Amino acid sequence: MSVVTPDKVAAAGGVKAFVTAIVTNAAILLVEVGAFMYLRRHVKKIYAPRTYLPPPSRRSQPIGKGYFEWIPAIIKTPATEIIHKNGLDAYFFLRFLRLLLKLFTAATFITFAVLVPVNIVHPNQLTTGISRIAWGNIPDDESARYSAHVAVAYVLTFYTFYLLREELTLLVSLRQRYLTSKTHSKLAQARTVLITGIPKELLSESALREFASFVPGGVSNIWIYRESKALTDLYEDREEACQKLETACTHLLRRATHIQAKNMTRALAKGQDVPPPNPTLALLESLVPPKKRPHHRLGLLGLFGKKVDTIEWAKAVLPDLDRRIAAARHDLQHVPPAGSAFIEFNLQLGAHVMDQCLSYHEPLKMVDKWVEVAAEDVVWSNIDDGSYETRLRFILSWAATIGLIVGFAPIAAFVTSISNLSALCEHTPWLAWVCKAPAIATGLLQGVLPPLLMAILFMLVPHILRLLAWFECVPRVTLISQRVYTRYFIFLVVHGFITGTLASGLIAAIPQALDNPKTIVQQLANNLPKASIYFLTYIIATGFSYLFLYIMDQPEHTETGGLYFPRAVSNLFVGLYVQQITVATLLFLRVPIEGARIASIIQGAFMLFLIVLTFLAQALLHNSFDAIVEHMPMSLATKHMKERYEHERKKSGLESLLPDDMDLFNREHIRAVVKHKLKGTSSRLGLPSLPSTNLHIPKVLKPSSPTSSSKHVLTTSSQGSSTSVNRHPHSPQHEMVQNGPNITVTSPPPPPPPPPPFASRLSTAGSVVRDSEEDDADIELDEHAFDHPASYKPAKWAWVPRDPFGLSEVIVQDLVAAGIQASDVGATVDKKGVVKVSRNPPDEQWEGGMDA
Repeated sequence: MSVVTPDKVAAAGGVKAFVTAIVTNAAILLVEVGAFMYLRRHVKKIYAPRTYLPPPSRRSQPIGKGYFEWIPAIIKTPATEIIHKNGLDAYFFLRFLRLLLKLFTAATFITFAVLVPVNIVHPNQLTTGISRIAWGNIPDDESARYSAHVAVAYVLTFYTFYLLREELTLLVSLRQRYLTSKTHSKLAQARTVLITGIPKELLSESALREFASFVPGGVSNIWIYRESKALTDLYEDREEACQKLETACTHLLRRATHIQAKNMTRALAKGQDVPPPNPTLALLESLVPPKKRPHHRLGLLGLFGKKVDTIEWAKAVLPDLDRRIAAARHDLQHVPPAGSAFIEFNLQLGAHVMDQCLSYHEPLKMVDKWVEVAAEDVVWSNIDDGSYETRLRFILSWAATIGLIVGFAPIAAFVTSISNLSALCEHTPWLAWVCKAPAIATGLLQGVLPPLLMAILFMLVPHILRLLAWFECVPRVTLISQRVYTRYFIFLVVHGFITGTLASGLIAAIPQALDNPKTIVQQLANNLPKASIYFLTYIIATGFSYLFLYIMDQPEHTETGGLYFPRAVSNLFVGLYVQQITVATLLFLRVPIEGARIASIIQGAFMLFLIVLTFLAQALLHNSFDAIVEHMPMSLATKHMKERYEHERKKSGLESLLPDDMDLFNREHIRAVVKHKLKGTSSRLGLPSLPSTNLHIPKVLKPSSPTSSSKHVLTTSSQGSSTSVNRHPHSPQHEMVQNGPNITVTSPPPPPPPPPPFASRLSTAGSVVRDSEEDDADIELDEHAFDHPASYKPAKWAWVPRDPFGLSEVIVQDLVAAGIQASDVGATVDKKGVVKVSRNPPDEQWEGGMDA
């Protein structure tokens, strides 16, 4: 009988684990691809939602129903299609995958062409199986062969530098085109800055206008944030109660429709005549008795307290909440400001200038500023905290994150150590069954179970990290996502790589270390690289899982314009550092080995030098690209503004601008803007248009002077009735008053930025975003654009699905009679109780899509 040694068992276990992982995941791949190819043709809502759900302008072209037509369609999809339909974030996500594919292809080719032959010749007698192509297969007396590993590390590192620079150059070009395009620059969010930590002396509109008077183009609107805890709680209670009402009505209609359909089917089966039912509350009650109607408990988490009929409870609660919310909104004007403000500038350049300025002369005052702010992106509960509280929460949040990483270490170590159980089965009696288990069972245990458990573990972590990022008082949803991205990557590096390497390598070294403790360093040098078997199986499992990852849609307010990509680049540098430090450590661990000392020291020194070069390269890329990625350069802004002004003057028959003619503060510029604003206001209000011949501007206009920026008088020959228009309810000075021929305009804003056009083609990307041909006028915000939704948003309607028997109309009428706005437009429930939605809620603006 042959003797089973720990080395043979470990080697056999490694081969079985690797082969089992390939076979298992290949089978899963075939099943997934087959299911995808079949279901794609029949489940359109899941596999082709972007072909009909979004508004027409954002829909993707449908793919044919053939089993393999999706492959050439994906390959041939141009870059412009992705950018137009999904935005730069989705496009650079695909670019990042392409970058990883390039790196993986190069690493695979050079590894198999160089390292595998170097490792496999003259094998170490102690290694067998798949370990013969790994690092530890090189005998101790042939350490010079490790120079090939150092050389490959240099080649792959410099190739990575080249790819990263190319991708960052493309990012800068596309992002700058994105920022200056008409489509984006006319959005209000492109000109809006959120500032927190504002001192009390600046918490008024007049003070903030004077404070921002140096900004090119001046200020258009200001929203000073006020929050009433009582009003916010009432608003959230009302939203929750309305949601419960909608859910209860939907369940009631599904049940009633299903029962009525069954009753009619039975009657028809008996040959009876079935007249159309008369929809009434009595019919509804006969179909669903009161005891079977939806109920809920009023106590904690809906598990305790009095049990009530949800619909009747909502009919009593919602009108009362509406009255209390109205009263609280009336008292909101007496609530003091919370120390934050949204400032909308007339020029996109002005917003970026403000974001980069040192705003205040005291510590931690007006330090935190964010540009490109959309109202839908704001986390309202996180913008009223003080600077000191924010920084304390930042420290506590990161402390909790580090604690989470440390706390998960034992779990991650245990899971990854399963991949090397065969190395312990001879020395640990309670693991002897591993050595005796069938090959398939051992392969599944060591090759499939560890990556599966790690995948489950990694799925739970982002939800915890999101709560910690929210606790940090991050005021924007997109910033929370970016914080989670950074912390999650740290978690993956620590537990996906470092913990896995140490756990697998140490377990593999334990048997030999128990026999000869003096060789522990040598055993670590030989066995740490064997942890790669675990990573090979993990790569296979996760790679196949993400093979068909598809970004469906991204609302405009969550679009960052590719700002995730620089973070991904930083993560690649972390990967380079980990690789280089690992190789250097493995080389220095070989220094005590007789005959390998000098070669290991020289090779390790080369790796340390490569680490320094990598650090310098990262610093160079950081200093070169970060600033121009984050903000809009003034050179581009002024260049495109001048091109726009020259184009407009030529259209008007005026002579071209000279280089020194464009002045964002001169009175001619203000004249054009005032006319543009008044023309827009007049058209919206149905007022007579203002002729340009009698428009007068004072000769002295200094942007830094409060007097000059507070009121200017315009005269016009048009006659009309007295009209007053306030642009913002909290700004009594910022108004237009028309009385006979005299018009007074307070704080006339300078003109909107001239959005520069996208280039039609970029060589490195094929083609890029083109500007739309729509009107390039700026999108004006309403007076409540950046007020808390609780302070102005109308009461949410109760939205119920329309049934084929008219019962939904009865419920809607009952709710309206109780003082609750309700509708059954855009949603249906069929006789089987299946609910289908064809549009957004009826109380929201409908932009088309689906039934458009």
